[in-house]
Amino acid sequence: MLKKILVSAALASAVFAAGGFTGAGSASVTSVANAKTLKDDAPVVLEGKIKSQIRSEHYTFVDNKGDTIEIEIDDKDWGGVKVDENTPIRIYGEVDKGFMKDATIDVKRIEIVK
Repeated sequence: MLKKILVSAALASAVFAAGGFTGAGSASVTSVANAKTLKDDAPVVLEGKIKSQIRSEHYTFVDNKGDTIEIEIDDKDWGGVKVDENTPIRIYGEVDKGFMKDATIDVKRIEIVK
């Protein structure tokens, strides 16, 4: 019985880990300037480029208006995507704010904009 429950749980988690709808209207892109005004943990979608690496997993992101923000991309969240400073990307993540700390973006997913 326990084996059946474990197998069912494993199958269910694999189904939920699959991707979802990514068509038009599925996510609203915001600007870096707007993202900086949002509350902690607010979901955001940004488009732009990675300008430079600050340190391990931390980068300077610049949007299409030229505004910048620090982003954090954990190794596991790259999803095999390879980019350089000229690659247009879309990032999905959440605002990370702390006491006496500028807003940053904790990136959950990254994709190349075609």
